[in-house]
Amino acid sequence: MIKQAKWGRMVGLTLVELLVSIALSILLMTGAISIFIASKESFNVGEDLSRVQENIRFITSRIFKDVTLAGYVGCAPFPEGELLADISTVPGFMNAAAEGQLGDFSKAIIGSESDGPNSSDSLTIHFALVSSAMRVDPKSYFGGGRDEDDEKPNNFYDNEGEDPYEGDEIIVISDCKAAIFAKLNQAPSKDDPLDFTGIAAESYSVRLGISSPLYYYKMDGVTYQLATVGPDSDGKYVSQLMATRLSAPNNPQPLLDGVEDFQIEYGIDLNKDLSAERYLNWNQIVGGNHQTRIVSVRISLVMNAGEPQTDALGQVTDVEKNMVKNSVFTVALRNRGNF
Repeated sequence: MIKQAKWGRMVGLTLVELLVSIALSILLMTGAISIFIASKESFNVGEDLSRVQENIRFITSRIFKDVTLAGYVGCAPFPEGELLADISTVPGFMNAAAEGQLGDFSKAIIGSESDGPNSSDSLTIHFALVSSAMRVDPKSYFGGGRDEDDEKPNNFYDNEGEDPYEGDEIIVISDCKAAIFAKLNQAPSKDDPLDFTGIAAESYSVRLGISSPLYYYKMDGVTYQLATVGPDSDGKYVSQLMATRLSAPNNPQPLLDGVEDFQIEYGIDLNKDLSAERYLNWNQIVGGNHQTRIVSVRISLVMNAGEPQTDALGQVTDVEKNMVKNSVFTVALRNRGNF
């Protein structure tokens, strides 16, 4: 006798239960996605903040390094004003109209007011390179002395055999009382005399004490200013802080992306105590004839993370999603105060 198989009751999900499960799954997934997006945005903000802070540290140290040297020409004061006639006789670097602020050696520090992108300023400084110092023998060179073989002796001493000069460079010859600029026509050597143009040797011997040790240095300078680069392939722009060196006046170098604004104020010493009593913009400095009284520089920066922006000036428009930070620092000009 064949027994018929007994089937038990089948158990499964009803349509209502299935719909409830799907709804719960969607809610959980939505929550997880929201948490992921929030975490990613938080990470991006933290990364942008770290990048901006690192950029601030970099640019602050870079500007400090140059600006603190402004006006350095050995132990002599920077010859502002009193030697303009002599400086103008040196071909090729006193034509401010042709070469701009980098070619104007009438002042150790020169600014401009609101002439860059986003009404930003510019800053130009001139200084001698410490590492290029070489000693000149004033008696032999300027006094026309001869050695025992009736030959003109070496007129300078190199810096441990290292010669940083290549010729066709702007130099300054100074003792601790005065400094005069010239243009070096060829690289010096131990066997060849200095070859420079500008001021006659007689003028050096009058202006500088020929019995005192003299040094000459290679002059350098740098202009800081903003520039906007773009648009790129996506139609976006980047605002950059540029540095133009005296050694390459036609080749500005980008230092940092994302600098939206660059403002300069100048601290002036009114009572000769080597500290700033007032801070003025460049137009006020020129209007009050305070160029030789500048003893410090206050620099204000507005910076983003350096990502390309849709704004034509490279500025962040959505500050809630992009990190923008202000930085203000002051640099003392340690070679000032001899006015």
